[in-house]
Amino acid sequence: MHHLNNNPSQEAYTIIVDDDHDDCALFQDCFQHLNWHHQVKTFTDAESLLALLDATPDERLLPTLIVLDYNLPRLAGEKALMLLKKDKRYKQIPIVMYSISMTGQKEKQLRELGANRCRQKPVTIDGMHKFTAELIELSQTTHCVYPQKELHSQY
Repeated sequence: MHHLNNNPSQEAYTIIVDDDHDDCALFQDCFQHLNWHHQVKTFTDAESLLALLDATPDERLLPTLIVLDYNLPRLAGEKALMLLKKDKRYKQIPIVMYSISMTGQKEKQLRELGANRCRQKPVTIDGMHKFTAELIELSQTTHCVYPQKELHSQY
């Protein structure tokens, strides 16, 4: 089993994409409150996420988890999900989609597009802590996807 981020000098990290700055700050606070020691990067639009990923030269430096708001300006979360899952470099990164208006039908559609999980956006601090704890658990259990190339020695 190989971790998404196999480079010991590069800390594993999670990316949160939400156009609401307060929600981004709340996520950061929740991760801190739950003693999550991995880096959490936040973006307010999907274009910035894609630019970062496209500029990442090594798959081992990719995030271990991406959390995408469904309702993003310009490039919607659903479209970003489709782009990520179509690209062989990113398709194995676990993605959690969330929305204030998540429905069963929307969840089914997003799961078919490749979302690992879909959740209703929490509206309470307690709900946000529970959601963040779920994200931590998912990050710890599902980011084993990129096998490293084996090095063959010649004797």
